[in-house]
Amino acid sequence: MKTLKQTFFILLFISVFTAKLYAQDYIRYWLESDSANYEYYVKKDVKATLVILQEESKKAKLNSGGVEMMGECLEAEGDTAEAMKYIKLCISEYSIGADELERIKNVFFEGSTKSAYYKEIESSFPDLEKQYYSDKNIDVLIEIKMMVATDQFIRLNEKGYDEKKWYKLYRQVDSTNILRVKEIYEQYGYSIDGSDMFILIMHGTSDFQDMWDYFQPKLLEDIKKEKIDPSAYALLVDRRRIFVEGKKSWFGVFTDADFQSPQMGQIDDIKNVDKRRKEIGLCPLYQAAELANQKTPEDYKR
Repeated sequence: MKTLKQTFFILLFISVFTAKLYAQDYIRYWLESDSANYEYYVKKDVKATLVILQEESKKAKLNSGGVEMMGECLEAEGDTAEAMKYIKLCISEYSIGADELERIKNVFFEGSTKSAYYKEIESSFPDLEKQYYSDKNIDVLIEIKMMVATDQFIRLNEKGYDEKKWYKLYRQVDSTNILRVKEIYEQYGYSIDGSDMFILIMHGTSDFQDMWDYFQPKLLEDIKKEKIDPSAYALLVDRRRIFVEGKKSWFGVFTDADFQSPQMGQIDDIKNVDKRRKEIGLCPLYQAAELANQKTPEDYKR
């Protein structure tokens, strides 16, 4: 039986290793694509953002992005004591690994460790982390992170293989991983480790139609139950349409344009794109474009 300390260091090693591999490519998709994001990141209106988040929190539990944004807004308004509740919630319910304390220091305390509030967070961090892992199956979490580490290692070392051998190898890794992910999903659901499950589902459904047919309706149902970020689902759909089916983007979350392009790429049936986005809980395309610092396609009409 693994001790908590052993488990912590295993998760630390795997999370640090895998985070460096894929975090930069996907970080733009883990911003909530909603009106609170728009008010906060584009209009810089903290008060308006707080009103939206407070109203949303009455209807349903905020996701990790909402909780963190609430803490940031309260801190910006000078209500650090109230912000502390949400900062602690970031760790106890949404911890993303052992680097969380450093990230919180930079996000909420401008990199300073002198604040009495920061010292309180620092001293309570071990208990908050323990609370986060208390209802998790640690063995399964480690297994998921090991699958992601293998997934990313193969993809980032493509040049070290003959093209045919590399293609065969990554398909073998994906096919093995997705079968196990399916078992984990059926038992624990997507939320056991959402960001890592997302990577494995994205790659595991790309070349295997039967796996896509299984996951697509279930993930759509998870959106209705607020168990998955709609932008994650939209990314899966858009990515598959472009790379697998040879079609245009459907939601405009992922297009055929480069990430750094000043303009979004092509979108199929663009006159109805905002209707489709609204149906799964995404903001209008023009707001998403402003959040990504891009222009909408020329044929898009608000």
